[in-house]
Amino acid sequence: MADVDLNTFEFDYSLTFSVLLMNAFDRTIYHRFGTRSSESATAWTSINFFETLLKETLEEHKNHVISNVDSGTRPLPKKTARDYPELDKITKSGNDRWSCIHCHQINEVHINEYKNDGKWSSNNMVWETVIWPNPNRMGIELDPEDQNKITNVISNSPAALAGLEKGDRILKMNTIKVRTISDIQWILFKTPEADSVKAQTIDIQYEKNGKITSCMIRFLSPWKAGDPSEVWQDHLHWLSPQPGFWTKPLTNKEIQKLNLKNVPAGYKVESIQNNDRFGDNAKKAGIKKGDIILSADGKKDFKSSVHFQSWFVLTRKPGNTVNIEIIRNTNRLNIQLPVIE
Repeated sequence: MADVDLNTFEFDYSLTFSVLLMNAFDRTIYHRFGTRSSESATAWTSINFFETLLKETLEEHKNHVISNVDSGTRPLPKKTARDYPELDKITKSGNDRWSCIHCHQINEVHINEYKNDGKWSSNNMVWETVIWPNPNRMGIELDPEDQNKITNVISNSPAALAGLEKGDRILKMNTIKVRTISDIQWILFKTPEADSVKAQTIDIQYEKNGKITSCMIRFLSPWKAGDPSEVWQDHLHWLSPQPGFWTKPLTNKEIQKLNLKNVPAGYKVESIQNNDRFGDNAKKAGIKKGDIILSADGKKDFKSSVHFQSWFVLTRKPGNTVNIEIIRNTNRLNIQLPVIE
């Protein structure tokens, strides 16, 4: 990523796989492909749909009008990872193993910019700055095999109130053609958060029963914020507060041995962070490797280890304590874990 033009190749930098279909001359992005969900890394990477998308995009390319005949040679604004001093320092470290810039590090420097400018009010700003919104913010669910087709509309959601229904196909958002969930997420990501006075709007062109029509979706603040269970990015470790330890799901054998049939949560402490204030805090509170986490502040329905980490980062406040219910050597214990900055 060290020399990639970030002003041209803009994608969800948290992903491990992303495709941009673009015009090499004027750098128009036709479509983006590749995202994931908290349940699966491959939920939105259907090969069959990708083949369809490539064929359709070739037709778009044939009919595309180059926006500037000199665009292939004219100077374009370029911004790379090297323009960020902290990342440029890494590329010059001389250590081949550690001098590579990872995509997710772009998100980290973006967050640091907000913090340095005094604009980082809380960790919930990750929903505005680095996490690309799920289309459920609109109130719609989409078909992974036909990604601009609506499979469900949530009652009383912005989409429902605008008149969108199951079976409708979204064609354009704010005049930009969309064909994939990533296309839709990009537009949602670039749309600012609404404020307490004025709603945020997006113009939608869509197909209903073979006819093209339009509507306007209205978002009320705070429409971008989601639930920690949606977060699949496991590198929110640069934010604080942190629990100071990492967990892994219990195996079926471990669940049976501990007789945890009626306990929806169950995660084993796999490691405690070393040489780290959060790890030291967890050790001081009494957390040990091998402990079985049953609940945190009474919450038992964690869907994954990442869900637990995200919940802690996004909802717990420094100065408070979290009651961690654990099993250690068949004994049930409650540990009071201070939340530190």
